[in-house]
Amino acid sequence: MQRNCRFCGALVGEIPIFSIESQPSSAQSFSVNRIDVVNVIDIEIYQCEACGLFQHFLPAVPYYKDVIRAIAYSDQMKSFRINQLSEIIAKYDLLDKPILEIGSGRGEYLDLFSTLGCKKLHALEHGKKNFSALLEGGYIAHRAFPDEKFDNPWSIHFEAIFSFNFIEHWPDIKTSLLKARDLLSENGVGLFEVPNFNYMLQNKIYSEFTADHIYYFTEETFHRVLSLSGFEIVEIKSVWNNYILSAEVRRRPLADLTLMSSKKEDDKISLINYLKRRSGVTAVWGAGHQALSVLSMIDAQNYVEFIVDSAPFKQNKFCPGTGIPVYGPDYLLENIPRTLIIMAAAYSLEIVKFVQKKYPSIEEVRIFDQNGLH
Repeated sequence: MQRNCRFCGALVGEIPIFSIESQPSSAQSFSVNRIDVVNVIDIEIYQCEACGLFQHFLPAVPYYKDVIRAIAYSDQMKSFRINQLSEIIAKYDLLDKPILEIGSGRGEYLDLFSTLGCKKLHALEHGKKNFSALLEGGYIAHRAFPDEKFDNPWSIHFEAIFSFNFIEHWPDIKTSLLKARDLLSENGVGLFEVPNFNYMLQNKIYSEFTADHIYYFTEETFHRVLSLSGFEIVEIKSVWNNYILSAEVRRRPLADLTLMSSKKEDDKISLINYLKRRSGVTAVWGAGHQALSVLSMIDAQNYVEFIVDSAPFKQNKFCPGTGIPVYGPDYLLENIPRTLIIMAAAYSLEIVKFVQKKYPSIEEVRIFDQNGLH
């Protein structure tokens, strides 16, 4: 049976790379009735050959939207988290900035943030009992899960978002991560953690496979998944005795092409003004994609009589965008323009020398390249 990677959509091989038989159908379905829980399944693990992500294709467990954690029973974990969170709070000056935890459980980690002095704490949690506990704890909570139907219920964006060992449960991981990204402010940071599959592989911990965890992340695949979901990676490191991968991320900003836009307009004005002042025949050497782009942008058919290009497959045809005829270099022997503008990118200087030697009667030769008209 052919399957598609849950993350990138590429076809995944038909044969699993690992399987483990007779496993619990979930890791959290404890019951007072023995008959209710004697239900086992086989877990088959596949690796996407395109993105490399390890995953199974079992249905998500019924409670995958709800956080279940046992931090309350581990003093060592509490101590580790306090040190970890203290560092990131100080690094990004988060004490008075809005913070969100995705998958907040009963507020175990938010309590630590509060203890450390953070004041603007928000919770996103789907579990009904967990949600009630969050409200009782005084947190600004919203009961939801970041799936395709989710929209930001708050009137703000967050300066920091945290999610601890929750992402590996999400069936549509890309959609959920994109929703998380959209909750961040322009300069917001995130801390996302998952079990460390590198450690599992090195130590052959086959018992780590569980129906609850859909994905198994190496440092490489965790980086790739986060990067392709709209985040810049500040750092990924192993923590908690190498058992956890901890990724510090930022929302990836859109590139600022203001300067490129300004240069485009400057070039357009410069070329048109120059061409308007020309008398006699004006020709262009070069029918590459950069030349075609510029010529079309300035409506060059109003100023340029023909184009010269050395590529035979372009000659004696009309160029796209402007419809200007294209000829081979020998056309210049009998059809001498007064002005020749060379638009040949990295080949321009080579062509200048060739033109000066073979067509010395051309009155004015100009180059147009990344430096403009010169």
